[in-house]
Amino acid sequence: MDSCDWAQERHSMRFLVSGLISCVLVTGAYAQWYGGYPPMPGYYAPYAGPGVVVLAYPPNVTYVVPMVVQRPAAVVVSNYTPPPQPVTYLIAFKNNVILSASTYWVRNNILYYVTLDRHQKTAMLDCVDRVLTQRLNDERDVAFYLPPQPDRTDLRRILGQQLNLVLETRDTPGGLVVRISDIFFGFNDYNLTPQAREKLAKIAGILVTYGGLCPHLNGYTDNVGGDAYNLQLSSKRANAVREYLISQGVPAATLTAIGLGKSNPVASNNTAEGRRQNRRVEMLISGDSIGVGVTSTPTD
Repeated sequence: MDSCDWAQERHSMRFLVSGLISCVLVTGAYAQWYGGYPPMPGYYAPYAGPGVVVLAYPPNVTYVVPMVVQRPAAVVVSNYTPPPQPVTYLIAFKNNVILSASTYWVRNNILYYVTLDRHQKTAMLDCVDRVLTQRLNDERDVAFYLPPQPDRTDLRRILGQQLNLVLETRDTPGGLVVRISDIFFGFNDYNLTPQAREKLAKIAGILVTYGGLCPHLNGYTDNVGGDAYNLQLSSKRANAVREYLISQGVPAATLTAIGLGKSNPVASNNTAEGRRQNRRVEMLISGDSIGVGVTSTPTD
């Protein structure tokens, strides 16, 4: 073989080897890029989904794979039951007003209801025209039920029991008397302590669940100091309680307060303990809903 043939043969062999090496490299790159079978460690096969980030070579480079949309076939569901439609209740009142409500409930002698514009409102149970309300809902096949009007004596007893769990409460001919006693006021002081606010908040929560109540606050002092000064101090104590109860939701129009100075002591002013007990505020609760006429003077 002459030198020319040998040179041509070597050139052909180099071309063949180069081609084989190129095929191997391309195949390896393809396996790395698309994960291979099995996938190379640290790499993930592309997923045809919207906005999918695929880890590929080089690392920390993101690639968004185009999405192929395939709409699922229609599925026919048998025995389908549509969701129930919202129920609307009609509530008729004795003043000829009829309101719509999305829900309602009764607590004690108060009717709570939520209007269609999502406002919660309350009304005295005895203000509802029960006959008309029942007829309006029956005509629309809407189940509506109101419990019987509670007996006033029962309401008074239940109210007294609830109040007594928070503060000392006694039943008198003039109404329920709640003693807001010495733990709330220091000597020559009318500011409410945190303990006072906590208990008064509970009292307010009970009062707002009843309707037709007229709480009246009487402030008192011990016998230390002049009459005029004690009268002013007792008034400040009564009004401090009133303002806090109002801030907790008790209607201001039904809540009155007055200072009575050093009158009506509950203990002897000759001892420190007796004077401490006389520095107090008493709440007298009356009203038609509990069968007691409105008064401002507690009686035993």
